[in-house]
Amino acid sequence: MVVNIAYQNVINHHAKIICLTETNLIPDIYDAEIFPHGYSVFRRDRRRDRVSSCKKNGGGVLVAVDDSFKSCARSDLACEGSEDLWVHVSCGSFGDRGFYICCVYLPPSDDNALIAFLASASDVINNHPDDLFIILGDFNVPSTDWIINSDNSTFPVHENAIRSRHLSDFVSVSSVTQHNVIRNKNH
Repeated sequence: MVVNIAYQNVINHHAKIICLTETNLIPDIYDAEIFPHGYSVFRRDRRRDRVSSCKKNGGGVLVAVDDSFKSCARSDLACEGSEDLWVHVSCGSFGDRGFYICCVYLPPSDDNALIAFLASASDVINNHPDDLFIILGDFNVPSTDWIINSDNSTFPVHENAIRSRHLSDFVSVSSVTQHNVIRNKNH
């Protein structure tokens, strides 16, 4: 039922790039069951035999890119111990340069996964200084409040929570910004 709803949403809206977290997909579910022809689908399903996070249910990330763009997975950029998926996308607007998309799920009770991912993502950004990046997903950092800057980007106000401090440090050091100002409905 959920797979059918997702498939119908893709058909009706035809987004150019779709990123999903907590997909809960297994190899028995084929890409064609959730995406129509015309998308390159990249997945990092949670392996049940070697759980990549402390959370056993749910998990997994997915990036689907319209075939009008050239795209390829960059598994060499993935952080061991977190659920992240890196995809390079080339399109006419950026010439051959393109941009990177990282879709990540970080479990709420695993500070080490957050710290490892942020360090890894910082290295990726520093090692590709001329490239553009979109990093999105579920960071599970509900205690962080965000200040809206004059350019409508946001900056974290770190509180005493360790996860908030690490995220704030990453944003500062990596010179990245958040543009989502919609607060998670659960917090």
